[in-house]
Amino acid sequence: MATVESKQIVPVDRKGQLEQVITRLVEMKTQAERVIPSHVRFDRMMRLTETAYRKNPDLLTCTPTSQRESFMSCCEIGLEPNGPNGYGYYIPRKNSEASRKAKKDVYEVHFQIGYQGWVELCYRHPRILLITGDIVHENDLFEYKKGTNAYLDHTPAKTNRGEKIGAYVMIEMTGNVKVFNYMSKEELLAYRVKYKGGRTWDTDPDPMWIKSCFPKLRHWTPTSPELARAVAMDELERGPELGETKPNTPVTPIAGDEPVDGEFHELGPEPEPPSPEPEPPDEAIHESEDEIREGLMRQIMAVAVPAGKEAMFDKICQDSGLMAGNWEAMTVAQLQRVLQCVERQKWTVKV
Repeated sequence: MATVESKQIVPVDRKGQLEQVITRLVEMKTQAERVIPSHVRFDRMMRLTETAYRKNPDLLTCTPTSQRESFMSCCEIGLEPNGPNGYGYYIPRKNSEASRKAKKDVYEVHFQIGYQGWVELCYRHPRILLITGDIVHENDLFEYKKGTNAYLDHTPAKTNRGEKIGAYVMIEMTGNVKVFNYMSKEELLAYRVKYKGGRTWDTDPDPMWIKSCFPKLRHWTPTSPELARAVAMDELERGPELGETKPNTPVTPIAGDEPVDGEFHELGPEPEPPSPEPEPPDEAIHESEDEIREGLMRQIMAVAVPAGKEAMFDKICQDSGLMAGNWEAMTVAQLQRVLQCVERQKWTVKV
């Protein structure tokens, strides 16, 4: 008579998994602080990330590489993950190609930017004045026209707005410039199918409709470095192998360590924000004035110091009415003239 072996259920050490993830991410502190925006603190991002993993243990089963990459993506664009502002979320998604090769389900963590996250990134550019977006219903008064005399006019119906027929986003910039993007219901549903939208499209569709109108606007609006990285990241996230999200399984907080809203695991006192290091020029998609100024200064010192011309650079600053070596107070045009003078060893020209 054949005997049936009973399989013992081994409890999963969620707390140990969490400690491994946190240790893995803390080891990336030096690397993260090189790319994190100056107004964002690394320890704050760590606390929010740890809370997200505590509340959704499914994230612990994702690949270590994706855990690191999603955290770095979050740090690069400077959006707080899984916070009350809705800037962005850690989402476990199935990697279809990796699952086929491994012959088992392989999940990865993706940092998904929320609707409010796109708004926040746009407002970081000084030329952006106002961002508006809304859902259009069939009984609303709505007209728009593209071309040389483009306009968009939307007056929501006071009652009985009817079915949703589309959504739009409009951005107003300095110089009385306005750009907008309207997408019909059919276009939005096709967008969801193409990029494999998740359950949020069913549970909370309005933000997803409005958010989907943002990508096309990047071609017509000024772009901050963080927004440029976010667009590149979003295009990568919406690749052809993006699979479904983790199934709706009951989420059990880690035993003995259940957090409450606003509670973070202590990692020690938060330090003062680190001084941002300049990024390599080939990584700067849209250089700010400060980044251009830093690049010119590096060129000046590369020529001046080896050739013993550092004193000449100080003399140029003094002749310009500036403190010696106070290059931060100089404009880009002034630094360009300084570079020319240093290279030619002529410092009598006023900058």
